Amino acid sequence: MQFEIRVKTGAKVASVGGSWGVRQCLVVTVPDRAHGGKANKAVIRVIANALDIPKTMVSIVHGHKSQTKFIEIEGFSNQLGEKLENLRTATSSARM
Repeated sequence: MQFEIRVKTGAKVASVGGSWGVRQCLVVTVPDRAHGGKANKAVIRVIANALDIPKTMVSIVHGHKSQTKFIEIEGFSNQLGEKLENLRTATSSARM
C-alpha cells in the first residue's frame, strides 16, 4: 500500500495525524532537521510507531528530498488501512 504524507521538520515533538492540502496528505512532524537523511529516518520510525508495525515494513518510495513523500507499507491489511484513515481524520496528532 502506498500513501502520501507531508513532513514538517524541526517540530518540538514527533507526531502523526491530521491532513494537509487538497490531496489530504497525512501530516507527520519530526524534531529532526532535513540534513543527512535524519528526518527521513525519523519519518519511518514515527510512522511505524503510529501504526504499531516494524520499521522494516515502512519505506519512502518517492520524495526523499521533499516535504511531500510517498510511503509504502509492506503487508497491508484492512486494520492498517483503518489506522491510517483514523490518523488522517484526527483533529489532534498522535504524539510519539
